[in-house]
Amino acid sequence: MHLSSLLSIFTSITVADGLSSPHTLHLQRRAVSNGTHLISANINLAEKRDSLEQTYLANVLAAGYICLNDTSNATLPQEACAYGSYTYQTTSTFRPIQDVFFGEQLGAGRVSGVLGLDDVTLGSITVKGQHLGVANKSSNFGDGFYCGILGLGFPSMTSGHSGSIITAGNNTFAFNAINYSPLINSMAEQGSIEPYFGIALERTPFNLSSASGGYLTLGGIPPVLHNSNLSSVPVQRLPLPVNETGNQPNAYSYWAINIEGVSFGTSADSHNLITNFTGFPAVIDTGNFWNFIDFTVADQVNSLFEPVGQWNMETNPITYKIDCNAKAPAFGFKIGGQTFFHNGEDLIYSLGDESCMSSLVPFQGVSVNGQTGTIIGDAFLKNAVAVFDFGKNEMRFAARTNTNLSLF
Repeated sequence: MHLSSLLSIFTSITVADGLSSPHTLHLQRRAVSNGTHLISANINLAEKRDSLEQTYLANVLAAGYICLNDTSNATLPQEACAYGSYTYQTTSTFRPIQDVFFGEQLGAGRVSGVLGLDDVTLGSITVKGQHLGVANKSSNFGDGFYCGILGLGFPSMTSGHSGSIITAGNNTFAFNAINYSPLINSMAEQGSIEPYFGIALERTPFNLSSASGGYLTLGGIPPVLHNSNLSSVPVQRLPLPVNETGNQPNAYSYWAINIEGVSFGTSADSHNLITNFTGFPAVIDTGNFWNFIDFTVADQVNSLFEPVGQWNMETNPITYKIDCNAKAPAFGFKIGGQTFFHNGEDLIYSLGDESCMSSLVPFQGVSVNGQTGTIIGDAFLKNAVAVFDFGKNEMRFAARTNTNLSLF
């Protein structure tokens, strides 16, 4: 999962006591529009707003940060970046790392600043001397609420760089990073949690600006109803250029797994399904609502909506306009020997202006540092409990049993 994965956390809940016991945090769902861009359905990670003494995010905005135009580098008013108002104030415990800077390329722009060490608390767990990127410049934009990002990926995807930010090019932030342990990895290393985390996302109406978004459980499985039969699959090492993984050859990077095939049809009845058992790698990413899949499959499935989905050539990548009251087809990914179907509601994405689009989007035209491929997002994750195990380098999935999900 890339650092664009954003989760909103309420920390006032009760957590289990004792070493290596699970710690569950409530997530908050927020739905906002990004103007002329595709709608952002990210789930923003932030601390509970009635306790501001502690910053919980692994990469945060510095007070007085500079907002930039991503193309011209022109300085813009801070409100143009649309971040929240809770910026990071350097504390007496913050220790900047000499001759190293923080730089990260995100989906909508870039952020850069100081890399240092500080004591970071998430839920009831504190990590002393955690690496923390403090952004003092940004051409990325927010949603008016979040002001930082918690990275949930592997250490090869961290964002420290040797040298000076003054001489660094804006197009180099994705390369030659210095690796360090992200926050949740650090928690496991100090014995506070088992080396995995679980995510369960809730299905929330998009006409609500704030609601329960589900759970992030550190060192355990979220407390939701689910099928007891878990599918386990190994994390795949993607063939990324070595300069994108901190110069670690064959490193684990994104939370990528092998999808064994897809099934789709007018209903989940096996007699009405078209099944393609050609496998392909896919990145599991909480940072987007959609599933980015191959154009051929996307086009076939979107033609099964009633009424039929229509191309929207005004977006990049191409998307499909869907009637908000359309009947959705059945669509599922086969993972670890089981096929997980989507609830039909999750295949229709409301744009907030009485128009809708399909959550199945062709990945052609979507790239990260020149790489394209399948990205599975929240449309799928609302239908399963997902466990990200960085101790065993595997993922586990279980079907939610309190939805209209089909599993066979």
